[in-house]
Amino acid sequence: MAATDIAEKLLAHIRQRGPSKAKEIADALGVDRAIVNSALYGELRGRVRQGTSYAWSLVEHEHQHRNGDSPSANARSKLFGYYLECLSQDDDSGVRTFADSRYDLDYVELEHWPLEAARAYLETQPIRKLLGRQQRDTRKKVLWLGYPVSLRRVHSRKGWEGTFLEPLLIWPQDAEAGELEFLPQPQINTRALGALTASENVLEDAAMLGDDLGLDASDPPPIDELVTRLRDLRPEWDWKETLDPASLRAVGSLRQIGDGGIYNAAVVVIADKSPFTAGLERELADLRHVEDTAITASSLAVFLGAAGSESAAKGPLLEPAPLNAEQRIAVQQALSEPLTVITGPPGTGKSQVVTAILVNAAWHGLRVLFASKNHKAVDVVMDRVNGLSPRPFLLRLGTRTLQQQLAQHLTTILSARPTETDRRTYETVVERLKQGGEELDRITCQVKRIAELRNNVDRLEIAAEEARNVLSAAAFSAADQMAISDAGGKAIELREAIQKASRDRAAPFEKLLWAILKKSRLRSVTIAAEQFRATLASLGCQGRLDGAPELTLREGMAFLQTVRHASLYQTVLKTLSGMPDLGTLSMEIADCTRVLAELSAEVWSSWTTLLPDRLNEQDRSALGDYAAILRIVPIRLAQGTQLMIVKQLDCRNVNRLYYQYDYLRSISRGAARTCRRTWRHVGWNASPRHPVGATTHENSQRI
Repeated sequence: MAATDIAEKLLAHIRQRGPSKAKEIADALGVDRAIVNSALYGELRGRVRQGTSYAWSLVEHEHQHRNGDSPSANARSKLFGYYLECLSQDDDSGVRTFADSRYDLDYVELEHWPLEAARAYLETQPIRKLLGRQQRDTRKKVLWLGYPVSLRRVHSRKGWEGTFLEPLLIWPQDAEAGELEFLPQPQINTRALGALTASENVLEDAAMLGDDLGLDASDPPPIDELVTRLRDLRPEWDWKETLDPASLRAVGSLRQIGDGGIYNAAVVVIADKSPFTAGLERELADLRHVEDTAITASSLAVFLGAAGSESAAKGPLLEPAPLNAEQRIAVQQALSEPLTVITGPPGTGKSQVVTAILVNAAWHGLRVLFASKNHKAVDVVMDRVNGLSPRPFLLRLGTRTLQQQLAQHLTTILSARPTETDRRTYETVVERLKQGGEELDRITCQVKRIAELRNNVDRLEIAAEEARNVLSAAAFSAADQMAISDAGGKAIELREAIQKASRDRAAPFEKLLWAILKKSRLRSVTIAAEQFRATLASLGCQGRLDGAPELTLREGMAFLQTVRHASLYQTVLKTLSGMPDLGTLSMEIADCTRVLAELSAEVWSSWTTLLPDRLNEQDRSALGDYAAILRIVPIRLAQGTQLMIVKQLDCRNVNRLYYQYDYLRSISRGAARTCRRTWRHVGWNASPRHPVGATTHENSQRI
């Protein structure tokens, strides 16, 4: 077929069917994808454009088939940009190594592209050796797959010359795989990008380039189309060779190249792990373009300072395993606060706290989605929670095996019939749990009170020591608050008498009669001063306060303050002495916590036993139909036969009841997508409200 004919057929296909990927066009026309790409990037350049989804559309119809509107900034876009810039300043990640060295190289060149070819490259001795180095230090080292490779000549101030090897695109090692594998989603190597662009914010540039390349797409583009698009977006870079992953350059040739540039080579490199979470820079870049309404409705808004709504999870706390005070506070806050962040090093009981949160949330009727970045964490928590009761509570979705387990769990629930004894047992243990919780609160309050009193005694000790230096031992021990109050009253009387004996403070009428009033008022000052001195002497004042009344008042007030310190210290110390022994309280708390754990296990077991009581006939019918689908579909699909189910099993009715059934929704919203995926295999259409298309990713863990 002539090149002109191919070009016209391509244009006709796009014009008729709209934006299409190269593989879709090649399959429709019955030609090789390489021929289609050659025409799209060659003869048709300028007449077609490629979006971030790698779908081609006509330039004249670009406004009709644009891959999304230009992103609009939100109110926090500058904040996210600031965080991104901070990461750029601190980030020292990325892949860079020496192209040549007198010692072992940190990279191995590949003869074939590993993500599409056979895995024979894993059997080579250099790869095994590199993998062995990584496995000896898995906490700090990781392997990367890189392509294409940029070589950069460097000259140091001391006269050293060498070449850095920096792949442009890198694929991270799959840490969960049993053998050496790489994840299908590539990343931009910030080391290479920074060297090629000299950017001040390389993470932001990497995020923008990743958007242009469509690296966030759920279905990664073919590697040849990806690198062709990269070269098309950055024509100013020093491309030394045609990029063709199906025909890589000879193994061992990179260390011999003396000229810098970008070469058609693939390598496996050992490098340091990034100090930041993978993908953090991309998430920050994407958040700048998320609508404000979407951020406001998420927990991110609460994290950034917005007010959130508190849940109404009140009542006794279930402790499936004994919790310490800090763990108990974490669980209570997680059940009531809009956002709770719990951190701690390994072995501090985070999984135990998560288990308690899940159990209490379910018991209080809250819906929970438990997710993790790895399967092991989900397995640990799921085993812990489901091991607490005779019936499983956490239902995990994903693979066929998990779907079959879900069907078995639902069947077990439907076949159970709680008895009246089960119901009375539940009411009894809940009441005992409530009483045990109140007793623990009472003891905990006593412990807090003792801690407060001890802190007060320590704080008053310094002032009390000064009082010991002024007072005799008998006066210090006998410091009485009532006597201090009486002395304070005498001090007030003396102050008022002194004020009245001053002509300057007298009223105008009194000044006219001052010659008559003066003698009586001075006599009042003398009497008040003598009474004040007598009161101070009864409190243990050993000095003679026979000076002027003003001096007596000032020195007496200082003495009273000292006595007050002694009295307050004695009062707090006496109160502390009357409190129960802290060791005894600690033993009571330990016993109470143990009993609460036992009661919590009984409550949880009884509550899950009564689960069938919360189902009506309509609920049972919906769950029975759903379980039947989960059991039948994997078997028929594994046999490769066309699935036929009797018409009495009404899919639409199951769908409607499923979305009305709050308990099943509380198990997992992901079950809806599993159900729709099942129906798509069956051949049914979902209702318009719930269109077919959203599927449950097998690597996601949802509860």
